[in-house]
Amino acid sequence: MKRFSILRTIVAVLAFHAGLGAAEPAAFAAQINPQPPWTRSGDRAFALRYNGSGWPTLQITAPWERNTFYRVDFEAKADVAEKFMSLKVKSSRERNYKWRCSDGWSAYRMYVYAGGDGIQSLSLLPEPGPPAAIELRNLAVTPMTEQELQGNLLPDGDFESGSPTASQWLAAYKTEPFPADIVRNTDYLAGEKNLQIAFAGQEKIRPGLESLFLPMRPGKRYRLSFWARSTGDDATVSAIIDTFALNHTGSHFYQQKRFIADRQWREFSVDVAIPTDTVKYPDLLEETGRIRFHAVNADPQTVLFDDIRFAEQPTP
Repeated sequence: MKRFSILRTIVAVLAFHAGLGAAEPAAFAAQINPQPPWTRSGDRAFALRYNGSGWPTLQITAPWERNTFYRVDFEAKADVAEKFMSLKVKSSRERNYKWRCSDGWSAYRMYVYAGGDGIQSLSLLPEPGPPAAIELRNLAVTPMTEQELQGNLLPDGDFESGSPTASQWLAAYKTEPFPADIVRNTDYLAGEKNLQIAFAGQEKIRPGLESLFLPMRPGKRYRLSFWARSTGDDATVSAIIDTFALNHTGSHFYQQKRFIADRQWREFSVDVAIPTDTVKYPDLLEETGRIRFHAVNADPQTVLFDDIRFAEQPTP
């Protein structure tokens, strides 16, 4: 439950946005280079009028440290309801992390791991498709501390940051349309907002919602915890933690647990130990993964979620 007091909730909101607006550490100087038609519109603010074709990049270069996690924080909006963007990582394992831009300023936090081979650069860019005007502000890249990596890694899991959309989430594979909304809380114990996922009936594919990629370090243990309730009949949902990579090879590591959401708010959790065998699971080399919620059956159902947390657990 939102066991946080109202004061603690306000502090959490301010802290998240302060992180977006804070200056980069003096020891880490990232250079952001907008490639046309990207333009600089202010201090750490950029704009793009995209015609729907090509890959114009907002390139980020820095003295990257090997074997280091970085968080990329920014706010963004588009003049359309949905525009897909990517964070591209140029390295020996090239990666493209998708994110969803929509028509309202929303906060984003993305994670990148610079492994033993390091990384050359990061780029933010649109995916080809319908034209759109895109704006970014408060763009900052920060090396993560060990303390951060041991804390809660899912931003805005209580949905109280003020972002109008579920910006840290994407529709799962072949789920259409985007199934989630931030809605006003009516019966939860604290806070003003919940996440609502409408699992539409689909015969062949079980619809779902997945997070943007989060740190998942091999050899570490993590716990996904959340509160949920159904708005109708009992709903059976799968909570999944996986390390699937864009250029997937080898075996696919995932941990799955089913839960039944009824009309009462209940707390659920999934524990996972991330393996260390990168030969069997090459995706582990990226040290990132996702959390996902999927419908189990084909019946339409709507489930409310709140206080979603994903945090590293102490080693036994």
